[in-house]
Amino acid sequence: MLIAVPVLYNRALEGYVPTEARFAEILEQADGLPVGDQEELVELLQSRVRDRRRAELSKDVAEAQREFQDGRCRPVTAEDLRREILS
Repeated sequence: MLIAVPVLYNRALEGYVPTEARFAEILEQADGLPVGDQEELVELLQSRVRDRRRAELSKDVAEAQREFQDGRCRPVTAEDLRREILS
């Protein structure tokens, strides 16, 4: 099964290698691993994705706190928000 991903170019590699081609190559190599190694790889990737999402969320929260401290946003009630959305 081939999953289509956007074609991007990585200038750090010699020549230009489409990301889609690299993804397909990585997927093919993973298919060649024993099942136990595939499971470990999945767990590792899921853990890294979780860590990245946590880092992004932490960054977003810090930015929101700075915006609040700088007076660029204000607290609102759910009713205020609903009223604003519906107006």
